Amino acid sequence: INLPAADKYGTQSVIQLLRTIAQDGSIWMRHEGQYICAELQNVQFIGACNPPSDAGRVAMTPRFLRHIPVLYVGQPSESSLTVIYSSFNKALFRKIGVMRAFADPITRAMVAVFEAVTARLTVDVQSHYAFSPRELSRWVRGLAEMFSENAPEDAEVLVRGWAHEAFRLFGDRLVDDVDKTWLIKTIEGVAQECFPSCDLSVALKQPILISRWTTASLESVSRDEMRSFLDARHKVFREEVADVRVVFFDSVIDHSLRLDRVLRQPMGHALLIGASGAGKTTLSRFVSWMNGFSIFQIKAHKNYKQKDFEEDLRKLLKRCGCGNEKVCFIIDESNVLEPAFLELMNALLASGEVPGLFQGEELTHLLAEMKDSAKKDGLHVDNDNILTVFNDRVRLNLHLIFTMNPAGDDFDGRVATSPALFNRCVVDWFGDWEFPALEHIAAEFTSSLDLSICVEHGNEQSEQLISESSLRKGVVNTLATTQSAIKKNCVAFSDRSGLALHISPRHYIDMVEQFISVFGEKRALVEDQHLHLNQGLAKLQDTESRVVEMSAELSTKRILLDEKGKEAEQTLGRMVNEQQVAETNRKQVLKLQEELELKTADIEGRREEVQSQLADAEPAVQAAQQAVSGIKKQQLDEIRGMAQPPAPVKMSLEAVCVMLYDTKKPTWEEIRKTIRRDDFISGILNFETESLTRDRKLRLLKPYLDDPKFEPESVKRSSKACGPLCQWVHSQVLFARVLDKVGPLRAELSTIEKDMVATQQQVQQASEELNGLEERIAECKKQYQELISLTQSLQAEMKVVEGKVGRSQGLIQSLSLERERWSKDQAGFGNKLKTLVGDALVHAAFLAYMGGLDQESRLSAVLQVMNLCEENGVFVAEEVSPMRDLATPGQVMKWRGAGLPEDDICTENSILLHRYRRYPLIIDPSEQANAFLQKLMSTGGKITSTSFSDSGFIKILESSLRFGTALIVTDVDTVDPVVNSVLNKDVHVTGGRRLVRIGDREVDFSPSFAMFLSTRNPRPSIGADVCSRVTIVNFTVTMAGLESQLLSHALRIERPDVDTMRNELLKVRFETTAKQRELEALLLETLTRTQGSILDDDTVATSLATLQQQSSDMEKKLAESESVASQVESVAAQYTPLCRTAANAFFVIAVLPRLHAVYEFSLPMFVTEFKELLKSKETSSEKESRVRMLVQAFMRRLLCRVGEGMFSEHHPVLFLRLAQVMLEHGGMEQEPLPELEVSDFLQGSVGGGIDQIRKVYRLEQAFGSQVDDSSSPFSQWLNAGAEFPL
Repeated sequence: INLPAADKYGTQSVIQLLRTIAQDGSIWMRHEGQYICAELQNVQFIGACNPPSDAGRVAMTPRFLRHIPVLYVGQPSESSLTVIYSSFNKALFRKIGVMRAFADPITRAMVAVFEAVTARLTVDVQSHYAFSPRELSRWVRGLAEMFSENAPEDAEVLVRGWAHEAFRLFGDRLVDDVDKTWLIKTIEGVAQECFPSCDLSVALKQPILISRWTTASLESVSRDEMRSFLDARHKVFREEVADVRVVFFDSVIDHSLRLDRVLRQPMGHALLIGASGAGKTTLSRFVSWMNGFSIFQIKAHKNYKQKDFEEDLRKLLKRCGCGNEKVCFIIDESNVLEPAFLELMNALLASGEVPGLFQGEELTHLLAEMKDSAKKDGLHVDNDNILTVFNDRVRLNLHLIFTMNPAGDDFDGRVATSPALFNRCVVDWFGDWEFPALEHIAAEFTSSLDLSICVEHGNEQSEQLISESSLRKGVVNTLATTQSAIKKNCVAFSDRSGLALHISPRHYIDMVEQFISVFGEKRALVEDQHLHLNQGLAKLQDTESRVVEMSAELSTKRILLDEKGKEAEQTLGRMVNEQQVAETNRKQVLKLQEELELKTADIEGRREEVQSQLADAEPAVQAAQQAVSGIKKQQLDEIRGMAQPPAPVKMSLEAVCVMLYDTKKPTWEEIRKTIRRDDFISGILNFETESLTRDRKLRLLKPYLDDPKFEPESVKRSSKACGPLCQWVHSQVLFARVLDKVGPLRAELSTIEKDMVATQQQVQQASEELNGLEERIAECKKQYQELISLTQSLQAEMKVVEGKVGRSQGLIQSLSLERERWSKDQAGFGNKLKTLVGDALVHAAFLAYMGGLDQESRLSAVLQVMNLCEENGVFVAEEVSPMRDLATPGQVMKWRGAGLPEDDICTENSILLHRYRRYPLIIDPSEQANAFLQKLMSTGGKITSTSFSDSGFIKILESSLRFGTALIVTDVDTVDPVVNSVLNKDVHVTGGRRLVRIGDREVDFSPSFAMFLSTRNPRPSIGADVCSRVTIVNFTVTMAGLESQLLSHALRIERPDVDTMRNELLKVRFETTAKQRELEALLLETLTRTQGSILDDDTVATSLATLQQQSSDMEKKLAESESVASQVESVAAQYTPLCRTAANAFFVIAVLPRLHAVYEFSLPMFVTEFKELLKSKETSSEKESRVRMLVQAFMRRLLCRVGEGMFSEHHPVLFLRLAQVMLEHGGMEQEPLPELEVSDFLQGSVGGGIDQIRKVYRLEQAFGSQVDDSSSPFSQWLNAGAEFPL
């Protein structure tokens, strides 16, 4: 009784009524037109409610509670639950016999799991994690149903049945894998404690599936067994009920068994929670059909009210009660149009009846029908128990399945306000499709695709070999990963733009089907092109080879017959000339060889001189190194032990340290540390003498070398170890000086050696040229002999050859360009097939997901899908473009002829409107898409425009469905549920007729029917359910698109001649491109149809020449259009600053609703202001001055027009934003602002530069980081310290 929410006065009308009765014992009621006070006697009220602290509950007023006693019934304790359900289980297990001893362990296990679940899985974790002792009652009922048919004979079967019910009661409503894993471990732990003698590896082996579909009783089954059975039954379902494809992956099998379990139980109701399009309704219909239930669904529409719902409920309950018909009532949350619907369902779920539903005449008719039904069934009823029998039948025959989407904003609210939905219904969490399910669906749908040709050409074009199975796996993985990747992309876009885009399983099915469709279409197209190219090129190649043969033959015959002597003389002269050249080359080779010998001798002499000088110093170095290597460790230790060494010893060691480590004069402590190093002797022995230069080291050593005491013999007398070191220093210095001396000589030697190598290369090159000349001389001799030996036997054939050559040369020359182009296309055929799969994946993702995104997000999403293809080993073209690949130039020309704007995003949107699989919902703030569709569709047939608010909408919809005309539904802020069956394409075949249900009527469904939903709201509130049913196409104008449109208006008004030229230019380009493709196809087709050689058929040759001439004319026409294009672009560039400024200004006013919700200014209004300005009489002698004048005039006009509809406190923000636009885009940098007439609504003056303006008007909210960007012209203008007209 504390469910009703408080009204605006803080009271609850029902509670107030009860308070009056409890306080006064009477109630005021209307009787015969007057209010009377009726006293109540022998009436008592008992109320029940959840604590007010629970979600959705309202605390009752103390004014009511002070009149009644309140009893608190707490949650039963664990011991109480054990006592209660132990008695239930003991009664149950008396029938099982040998399993009677398990009654108490089963009870303890049930209570233990229940306590663990209620302690961890609370409403704080998920709003629907609400568990009560009712779950234990359902547990006992489930075991009773299971074991009443087939009593378990061993503990493993018993425990498996116990665990199965636990997973159904608690596990089916769990959301994430963490909770599911925890529940499995909890059940395993409880089972191990309560059933120690049971083999849990058998009893709890996953998955635990129990069904009676394939057996006579409830028994454990496997997924593969269920999948085969369900596939077979589903084929019959598609033939008899609805042609809807269902893929039975693992989770679908699990959900099917769960639904079957619910429908088998009395008053078994289910609440299915999952993403829109996850298959909740379809699976419910399928399982209900398998159990022999009739399906009942309400057909809601915009005007569907509580009374309509009550009428449907009366029909439903009569079918169940009076008709004794088993019915499954499937209702989706999208059909709950009023809160009263849920209140009625709560009552129906809680008690199996709806109080007050049948009253007056309706109750009379119900009683009469129920009596007739009871008589037919042989039941004796009277007025006292007839309603009881009716309600019992309803409870027995009616099953309700309610489907919800957790992504909805009101999901948690419905959990709180509709307790019976979650208490009386078995909750089954469908969620979203997980990755394995996505893979399974993709694999199932694409299993019939033949990818072998792509694999074959992919291996030819790539170093990395792939197999068809790996490519198929890559396709499946790409399809599955794209769903989650695009979903994240759409979430980011929604956060940024405010346009909510929900990605559902329907999008995924759409993408998979689009992939199959695009792949098949593109493969057929490429293969057809390849076939025609091969046949055409083969014909051309054959013809060309024959022409070349005949031309060569004719030329040879003329040479032989008319100029044999002259040609022989020329051949002989060429041979003589080449012999002379060869002789000259031979002399040059001999001369180079002589020079090479002289240089070799010179190098050898210089090398010996260097070696001789080095040989004088090397023995001394070797002797010193040998002496050093003889130094013993004891001698070094002795030196290290000296506190004050003799001067020669210290001098020798200092010199060694200077040489080794390039340091200045070291101290004795540093020397001792150096001697102590392990690499001291090895460093001396491996010393590189060339590191001693005349510079630093020699300068450091000079004081030692000049000292007369620094002599080996003198040092040796002081220390035997230092003598060799001193000797080594002298020898190294000597050797270094020798190296310095011979350095120039060695450098000169190196130069001469390089010169000799170059000479050797010249000799080799000249020799090779000489050999080549000699080979050519030999060839000339051979040719000369062949020319002389020619005969005149071919003279009779010349006349025939001349005739064929004359005809063939013209044909070959005319087709040369086509042949070159076709050859390139044929060479690229392998690449096309290699990337065919990846391109189709990108196109499918674009068609299924990206219609609602803006241009930037689309590009990002396309790149993301391309990266996914590469990661999964699927080749994709580097420049894949949906706009280029999914539409032909002829189609684009047709669309633009119907008024489609010329920017890329509009072309992409037209592709989406042309290739949709789900009916489009067009976001069209400017209403350009609506006008475009009206004009486009009117050329091909009838099109009707209507809206949901139209009183005749249903009739218009039925007419369009029946006759297959296009239907545009405008101003779609919310989608009328009446079109859900059309959006879902719930078409069924009856008697050969394709029918769809609209409300309570069956209407013929024409395959040519098309429906387009359209809204002018740039950020419509699209629910997840609607989003999954439609293809969102975002025609929101972009900056580039608006600038292009404004430029068209400017040219049309200012320069109509240039606008005409511009339109003609676009038309010529598209027509030429389309005509070229058409002529090329005709050429290939003509070549393909030709039997035999082209040269043998004059008609074919003439036809080919005509087609080629037309193609050449098209190319010339396209070339001529380029000169016109430059002229048009030159004129258009003059108006670009105006159009760019205006476009940026529009996006300034487009975001004004962030300041206030009423600041909505439409694009048509904006364009009207722009065109009115261009039609004004203001003129200027210079074009640039006029454009500047138009910029200023338009900003004045826009400021006044928009400012009139704004509050005065927001005028400065508008003024500053438009000022920024003028400075940044209006070509007025470094100049003061024009004098704008804003005094009518801008008052006062603000000085002090940007700091004061930021403080007063909070510019960061309007400008962001641009205020602090000192390089911005706008920021420089603000900081100039001038007075602003604010």
